[in-house]
Amino acid sequence: MITAAVWWQTNTTGNRILWLKVNGLTYIAYAEEGLAPDGSLQQNIATVYHLNAGDYVQAWVDQTSTNPGGLNSNADANDSPILSLNWIGQ
Repeated sequence: MITAAVWWQTNTTGNRILWLKVNGLTYIAYAEEGLAPDGSLQQNIATVYHLNAGDYVQAWVDQTSTNPGGLNSNADANDSPILSLNWIGQ
């Protein structure tokens, strides 16, 4: 199981996008979400995907707000940003 989470900086415009890629090429999960009325969003994504030896996983983020400087994620050692992989046996 592969999971990722990001807690976005508060902003009341646009959508937030989070996706997972394998080996920089293959999209394996995608989530695009709007915002709460106060502009906050903690976004999560999860998928089950078979990885081979040597594969790597990346979590990518994007946003469509009108903020000219872009947006940051809020950094918190316990909950943002997170990328985790768990092996599920056969």
